[in-house]
Amino acid sequence: MAQLDGELAQPVRAWAMASPAAAPAPAGWPEARHQAFTATVVDTIEREVRPALVRLRALLADELLPRGRASADEGLGGLPDGARCCRP
Repeated sequence: MAQLDGELAQPVRAWAMASPAAAPAPAGWPEARHQAFTATVVDTIEREVRPALVRLRALLADELLPRGRASADEGLGGLPDGARCCRP
């Protein structure tokens, strides 16, 4: 959760996945093409990826984490007959 919160708190241009947009243009690329590429990368992250991460965070916080098992109940061993499932 902390990792998602940290990422979502930053501007999209600061995200690692947006780093290609901050990179210099490849040799031979016209400036207009590089600007279009940069805008497309940032726009795609803003429109598609960021909302998906917001939904993922909500799912984790609101539905999965409250229902999760903790400490000795984690993993297969915490389920009925779980120890039997773990035998080779």
